[in-house]
Amino acid sequence: MPQIGAIASGVAKANADAILIAGHNGGTGASPQTSIKHAGLPWEIGLAEAHQVLEARDAAKVAYDAAKSAGRMARAKQAHADVLAAIHRAQGDAQLILERAKWRLADEIDAAIAAGTLTGERFAGRWVDVGTPQRLAELDTELRDQELKNA
Repeated sequence: MPQIGAIASGVAKANADAILIAGHNGGTGASPQTSIKHAGLPWEIGLAEAHQVLEARDAAKVAYDAAKSAGRMARAKQAHADVLAAIHRAQGDAQLILERAKWRLADEIDAAIAAGTLTGERFAGRWVDVGTPQRLAELDTELRDQELKNA
């Protein structure tokens, strides 16, 4: 039964439910007389060879599955990196557009002031934010102190 392992592997690959290995005392008798070269060998020899081939096939399948999974993971990581790169490019483009819009607006305001269609002046002093919660609390405290002094 030389190469019975290859036959068993092919049968397993075809999703057979069971593989029957018969030796000198069994079989189907369906083989032509010319193909029976090693008839009469014990079935244990064929079983051992088939077992070795099927185990090697399973190990190869596990290695293939692991490599396939690693390849999928690498492609997913690359896709993730590509998406992040596209996001960062878009953010950079948006910041550039915003800065250019500010420059253009400032230029248009200066041109309108020079043409006399817009009046106003630039405030060079310090801007004070009175709308922050901290500043509102300070103003509230100042008003209460003034009311206590006037009372």
